[in-house]
Amino acid sequence: MAKRAFITAVLGLALMTGCAVNITDPGTIPETTFTLYEDFRGEDILSLGSLEGSPVMINFWGTWCPPCRAEMPDIQTLWEELGDENLIIIGVNTHDQEESARTFMREIGITYPVAKDASGDIAADFKVLGFPATFFIDRSGTVRNTWTGFMTPEQLRENAQLILE
Repeated sequence: MAKRAFITAVLGLALMTGCAVNITDPGTIPETTFTLYEDFRGEDILSLGSLEGSPVMINFWGTWCPPCRAEMPDIQTLWEELGDENLIIIGVNTHDQEESARTFMREIGITYPVAKDASGDIAADFKVLGFPATFFIDRSGTVRNTWTGFMTPEQLRENAQLILE
């Protein structure tokens, strides 16, 4: 019993501290409607269905998560390089107070769409196991890759290229 508790604690700590787990599990994602902090294309509600035909990267994060905070500037850079026209990036702020999230996004200069998930329901729908968690969805709506943990700028670009092809 103690051994099982130890293993569970170590795995939990690894996920919480941002150890990367690259899971290539092609599949589809749940149809989701996001409520955004700021308007995107004139709307404050965004559904995945409305993005059909576009490659989409969804990144689950929280201000309470050091690896999430560390990778956000790199995601912003990717958005500036490829965003909106070529690659849709959606951040999903999970288990946070709205003001904490807004303050952090202002500090970092986040301009890509960020959805609210204070309850964690959207993360649960996506079966997120740790944070940050990133889903790479191709133009046909198929998940080409998922990644739990911090991603380097090179890893972000490499996975983005998978769905841009």
